[in-house]
Amino acid sequence: MDQDQFVFDACKELLAGQTESGTTSWKLQDLAVCRRAWGSIHGLGSERLEKLFDAARSKQPSPPLDLRYLKRPTSHVGQRKAKASAEIFSYLTTLYESTAETLPDLKDSTFDHVNPSSIPVSSLDVTEALDAYSAELNRLMSASEVENKMPRKRKRQVEINRERLEGPNALEVKWLPPGSMKEIYQQFLVVSEMDPPPSFPTFWRVWLSEFPMLRFRQASQHATCSVCVRHRVMVKALGSHMRARTEQIRLFHEHLRAQYMDRCLYYQRKSWSRMKGSAVCVIADGMDQTKFSLPRSAVLQGKEFSTMQKVKLHIALAICHGRFILFSISNADCKKDPNASIELLSHCLTLLQRQGQDLPTTDLYLQHDNCCREFKNNSGLRWAASQVSGANLRSICCSYLRTGHTHEDVDQIFGTLSKFMLKQRKLQTPGDVQAMIEAFLKDAKLPFECERHCVVMNDVRDWSLAHTEVNSVLWGVGGRKCLCGAFGHRSFLDD
Repeated sequence: MDQDQFVFDACKELLAGQTESGTTSWKLQDLAVCRRAWGSIHGLGSERLEKLFDAARSKQPSPPLDLRYLKRPTSHVGQRKAKASAEIFSYLTTLYESTAETLPDLKDSTFDHVNPSSIPVSSLDVTEALDAYSAELNRLMSASEVENKMPRKRKRQVEINRERLEGPNALEVKWLPPGSMKEIYQQFLVVSEMDPPPSFPTFWRVWLSEFPMLRFRQASQHATCSVCVRHRVMVKALGSHMRARTEQIRLFHEHLRAQYMDRCLYYQRKSWSRMKGSAVCVIADGMDQTKFSLPRSAVLQGKEFSTMQKVKLHIALAICHGRFILFSISNADCKKDPNASIELLSHCLTLLQRQGQDLPTTDLYLQHDNCCREFKNNSGLRWAASQVSGANLRSICCSYLRTGHTHEDVDQIFGTLSKFMLKQRKLQTPGDVQAMIEAFLKDAKLPFECERHCVVMNDVRDWSLAHTEVNSVLWGVGGRKCLCGAFGHRSFLDD
């Protein structure tokens, strides 16, 4: 700088006028002053003046550079923070679309936890409906619920993006498997490409701000994947072994990615089926029997009926994506075995044929629960092989999601139906249940399945008897078994 050069030259002149003893005379316009005053007049502090004087005394060609007045490089703190937020947002988006499930938070109960304000007045007794006190109590409870549902703008000093919860771009609430945000962050560290990776506070803020709809479901709602539990336990136990802990987190992430790829395959086939071409995707599953225990009445809450054994109906659901949705109701004495699953699928083929689907040129993709009781068994495989060998269908592909990760859109409909059942105070017969399900299907938001059916399955046939004729042979399924290639798809439900 010009000032440093001027003072540096002045220091050289002072050094040239030193006495023989080496004493420097600090002068300003022939006026003797102290060293501190000389530096203050030139606008320098004692430390900076000392550096310039030492440089002149050591006969350096130029004054030392003052680093305080150099232009600092552009700070990359803001850019790094934006990059970290973008990487976290991308990871949570993938998590929301893959691992997260659309499941309502509802306990398995037939009559408990009923909100009094949700009970229609028409279902109450006449004396209770005319009671002014009861009506006013329900009105106050409804008003308090409205007050408690005020939109929340901030959570723990973090501003929530309300556009992702409300409006046309709102996202539905999805549930992650039981766990914690810290465990998700540890999985994120494995795939993060930043060095060093984003901190947990940044991860926490992005989650609360942009993904308030992403939550953890309770461990008591559904069975947890045993592989996930094993990895979580090992990650927690290897706290003092960072290398082994990192490897377990990597394996845990690979397991979650593998189950996501399984879901992507199902989503692809579902989109094919909605195009209403030659591909048809059907997902079928059964509902929890405790939700359909009959009879259902407020009178049965008394102590006298506490030990009453109720009849549990079997409710099964088959979603033919893009075509129809089918509920089946069967009594408690009706067998719930592979024959019941085959019966339901056979009726689905009949409904497809009534819609004008050319079955001999149809590729059927089946998605079932990963258990051997329903369709993942010899009976189901023989039935599928008989349909193809008999030219009823061109091909059948059976898929099963991993155990603990099988909750899909069929379970979402089950949860929505359970919420709808909370308003039903009296259900006495299977006919009442059928009427209730038909009322639910009438207003259900299923834009791709406009045709809805609910049937009663009084009995199922033994489909293994169809494989007694030796027309084709299937190897590797419980030994050498015979199939009837000309066997059709008609069931008892078609009558």
